Amino acid sequence: MKNRLKYIFFLTLFWLFIFFISKILFLIYQFEFSKEIQFLDLLRIFFYGMPLDISMISYLLIIPFLFFIFYFSSNENFIRNFLRIYNIIFIFISLLLIVFNLELYRNWGFHIDSTILLYIETPKEMMASVDLSTSLKSIFLLVFLFSFLIVIYNKIFFKINFEKNNFPKSLIMFVLILLLIIPIRGGIGIAPVNVGTVYFHKKKFINHSAVNVIWNFMYSISKIGKHKKVKFFEEKEAKKIFSDLYKENLENNFILKNKNPNIVFIILESFTAKVIENLDGKKGITPNFKNLQKDGIFFKNFYANGDRSDKGIVSILSGYPAQATTSIIKFTKKTENLPFISKDLKKLNYKSSFYYGGDINFANLKSYFVNGEFDEIISKKDFPSEFHNSKWGVHDHLLFEKFFEDISKEKEKFFKVLFTLSSHEPFDVPMKIVFQGDDEENRFLNSVYYTDKCIGIFFEKIKKTKFWENTLFILVADHGSRLPDNTANFEIKKFHIPMLWLGGVLKKKDTIINLFSSQTDIAKTLMSQLNIENKNYIFSKNIFSKKAKSFSFYTFNDGFAFINDGNQIIFDNIKKDFLLKNGINFKENEKKGKAYFQILNNDFSLR
Repeated sequence: MKNRLKYIFFLTLFWLFIFFISKILFLIYQFEFSKEIQFLDLLRIFFYGMPLDISMISYLLIIPFLFFIFYFSSNENFIRNFLRIYNIIFIFISLLLIVFNLELYRNWGFHIDSTILLYIETPKEMMASVDLSTSLKSIFLLVFLFSFLIVIYNKIFFKINFEKNNFPKSLIMFVLILLLIIPIRGGIGIAPVNVGTVYFHKKKFINHSAVNVIWNFMYSISKIGKHKKVKFFEEKEAKKIFSDLYKENLENNFILKNKNPNIVFIILESFTAKVIENLDGKKGITPNFKNLQKDGIFFKNFYANGDRSDKGIVSILSGYPAQATTSIIKFTKKTENLPFISKDLKKLNYKSSFYYGGDINFANLKSYFVNGEFDEIISKKDFPSEFHNSKWGVHDHLLFEKFFEDISKEKEKFFKVLFTLSSHEPFDVPMKIVFQGDDEENRFLNSVYYTDKCIGIFFEKIKKTKFWENTLFILVADHGSRLPDNTANFEIKKFHIPMLWLGGVLKKKDTIINLFSSQTDIAKTLMSQLNIENKNYIFSKNIFSKKAKSFSFYTFNDGFAFINDGNQIIFDNIKKDFLLKNGINFKENEKKGKAYFQILNNDFSLR
């Protein structure tokens, strides 16, 4: 009995050591954020993170306990080998998640969770985000840590002998396994341990540093299909606050010469405001986009609703906001019930097409566009294999060339959507380097510069055709980016993106719209210009309505922001507290943001 308890004790210390290493690695890898952490906060990270560490270890101890209860043979080698294989498997799985999380967190701003399952069916595209050097570094780290820990495990546990089991020993082990429920739940209170349990600091990154990566991943997996309802207000009050946001003057400001123009969306991968000069971004990154602004209507205070492409596409084409802890595109049944610009235009005999140089099965995109009744879906498979010269598929200049050729052949009204990809990680583009340096930021800037160059060439050609005069072009980013400057995942400037309306069909040129708006507002704004019924776009406002409310709303991982002229709030729904509250009327924004978040979550549940 003594050796069994000894084994459990040392195994607990062993896993605590692994989780200690994981936190150290996390802080080293995220050096841009962790360099400002004080020593006292460093100690608190390990202390406050302990409940999740102990909870995860308790889960891992269940199998050894069960083995000690029910195995009565005296074969010590079998016991030792079984436990060794069991622990080696979980050591490898844990290290795989820990190492993979290091790079993922740097890009997504939150720990690995069930979100990854959205992309796992297309592993090639998922891995395309990571360059070769990063992959090799991660593999080396994984192999080194695994070998190191196996050596330690063998040294500690190889010499432990297990005496033959009997009923009294099994009974004691049974009592002990029942007691595991306490550390698994994080105590004897009513509420079980959760991610928020380890939050202790006003800075989100420091709180994230205390989270156990393995526990977080397993917890998120267990919650798949169990959408968490939100209630800040009574439903009637929430609906009242929400509906007031979308009360508009029915008098519309028509900015189109023709009520039935061709419509083209160009969705720009990761085009953050930080690379747009007229949005106080870095100069010289997007010169073509800047030059085009004088030919159209530029939206200065425009924001993405979410932080990933699958969320941005739905926000743009369905007027439906991003969710904080999931993505509606994962749920084919729910996307069937969404409104679609493509479906509404189909009623007016528009032919619809979607163009993407990557794999259309990535992130469940295909089912979304099928539900949107697109007539054509052009993707990587529609290009010759020699054009597959990007990790993601086909580079933007080849995509734009096909796009132009197809437009030139059109003889009927069309609605076309092009989604770029070259400015996605790992930022490999077929262009001479403009911004020197092989660091991630300069590679990103070069990739954006390349896509901007493709945009310039496309519009130089399209302006010389008959289509320019009767086509509305809408250029908008799918989401922002942490680069340049490594912006935190919840910050306002990460979600600030450009939108530009172009085309000879516009009455106005060289115009700036200052109203705060977001991707979901595109749908109702466009439908209003075309005099199409738009009541199904309940999360969308007509930006050109004279009394449209000036506000933007976005979500990040289990949190949301509500911003308007001079007032901003960012709310962390795990911590149940603000990450930011600015302005003299931030209390009003708090009410609006919470009501919006509640209505969105409840609407998602009912879809």
